This record gives sequence, structure tokens and C-alpha cells, in this order.
Amino acid sequence: MQAALFDGDVHEKASRQMGLLKQFKANASDASAITKRGEYSLINEQTQGIARIRSEVLRLGLPDTEREALLHDLDTYKTTVSEIGAQLQKSAPDLHRHYRRLLEGLGAFNSRLGSIGLRELLHSWRELSRIKGRFVKQPDARLAKAFEGAWTRVTVTISELYLDEEMEQPLFEYLDAYKACFDEMNTAYRAVGYADVGSLKPLTYKIKMQFEMMAPRLADRH
Repeated sequence: MQAALFDGDVHEKASRQMGLLKQFKANASDASAITKRGEYSLINEQTQGIARIRSEVLRLGLPDTEREALLHDLDTYKTTVSEIGAQLQKSAPDLHRHYRRLLEGLGAFNSRLGSIGLRELLHSWRELSRIKGRFVKQPDARLAKAFEGAWTRVTVTISELYLDEEMEQPLFEYLDAYKACFDEMNTAYRAVGYADVGSLKPLTYKIKMQFEMMAPRLADRH
């Protein structure tokens, strides 16, 4: 009877642990939406979610060293997401609206570039997009400067084509909005600290791995 109860308790802990992994993955998705796309409506739920996860970790019966290390990582994660979100709300209150506008206009922008058919222009645009993507994942001053240079190359190339206004104006409008959105994020990331923002992705992965590795060990304690 005691063995059965003990096994049930252990498997309950393992099941709870797998639930925590699912919860954390959902929380990390919300954190990404907040810090990369300005979805500030998710901030309260994301913060409360981390508090719930932290409470559950305390009930897992982990060794002291392991428990304290995980709690420290969770606290660092929570603080980093909070600081980025707060700075973005200050520097870029309309970031999500701007992000949606760019996403919705991307297809038309690409079609217009494609209709021009200039290989140099297409290459410059792909390079600009690539730099922005890298910056969002791992921001630093070097990439911010590279973005400025790449954006200038795209706009200068377009201006030198002497397109008619009907073709040229929407291209410049989109590129201006693209740069404005980038500048909003750059201002916030720089204020928080590029290194701190860049630390969020590896920290998130580290926490996920800790949760994944705990469940089998909890299930084997019998």
C-alpha cells in the first residue's frame, strides 16, 4: 500500500512537471509576442503565469541546489521580459499596430519590387530583411548600424530608378514605416541593454531544457 501511494505521488510530480513544461512554453510564446511584436495586452497574463509556474516548482520536491538554480533562472526571465515590455511601452506604445500594418502590406510591397525586376534592388531588400531578423533575435549596435546602411541602399536604389509617383510613393511609404518600427524597437532594446535583451532567448531555452530533463528523473524515483 505504501509503495503504491509513493509511486502515485512520484508520478503525480512527473505529471505536474510535464504540465509545467507546457505552461512555460505558452508563457515563452507570450513573452516573444510582447518583446518582439508589442502585444502588451498579454503582459498581465504572462506575469501571472510565471508566478504560477514558480509556485509549482516549489512543490516538486527538487534537490535544494537544483530548485534554487531553476528559481533563479525563472526570476531572471521574469525580470528581463518585464523590463523589455516596460521600455517598449514607453518607447513604442503603438508597436503592435505598426507591426500588423507592415505584415499586412508586405505582400503588396514584394509584388511591386518584383514587378521592377531589378536584381540589385531585390538583393538589397532581402539583406535588409535578414539584418532586421537577426537584430530581433540577437540585438546589438553593430546590427543596428548595418540596418541603417542597408535601408539607405534600398531607398537610394529606388530613387535612382526615377519611377513614376504611383509606383514610387507606396514603396517609400512602406520603407519609412519599416524603419520607424525598427527604430522603436532599437530605442527600447538599447535602453534595456542589448546584452540583456539578447540573453532572453538562450535563457528561455535553458529553462525549457531543465523542465524536460526533470520529468523522467521524477518518474524514476521509486
